[in-house]
Amino acid sequence: DGDFETSLNDGALKGINLAQLVRSTENLSGVLASGDLTLASLRGVVSPEAETDFSAFLGDLKFTNGVATIQDLELTNPVVNVTGSGTINLAERTVNINLKPRVDRTAQGQGSTIGVSGIAIPVNVSGPWSNLSYGFDTGAVRAELTARARGRVADEITDRVDGPLGSII
Repeated sequence: DGDFETSLNDGALKGINLAQLVRSTENLSGVLASGDLTLASLRGVVSPEAETDFSAFLGDLKFTNGVATIQDLELTNPVVNVTGSGTINLAERTVNINLKPRVDRTAQGQGSTIGVSGIAIPVNVSGPWSNLSYGFDTGAVRAELTARARGRVADEITDRVDGPLGSII
């Protein structure tokens, strides 16, 4: 049990090419509309040869009974910045990490969220170390869309209803 903080400079994350992920998601609105949001269409993103260079890699982990809880993860490169959190189970040799990529097409440090209509599409990395699975967290997208829709409906009702009922909603 204990805490671990890391700060690495100028390296590479092996197994995933986040720049290729960005290029593959440029038509993400169409993919979401078709309902075909899978990593199968993202060839080259995940492979043993894939890698993402980084200028900084920061991590804050808390260990309890052989499980590392990643409270704050940050990977920075000129085009893609990633934040994340999750767990690494050392005894079972498994991971469950949620990554939130942000794109900086100008390489000026002003990243924008990978997503649709400003909704981030997190990437989940999970499974045994020897056979990791990668997938989009479409549940998070659905939850955000639902929350936004409920907020709009409540606003519309409040705007249209006069008197005490309007202020209750």
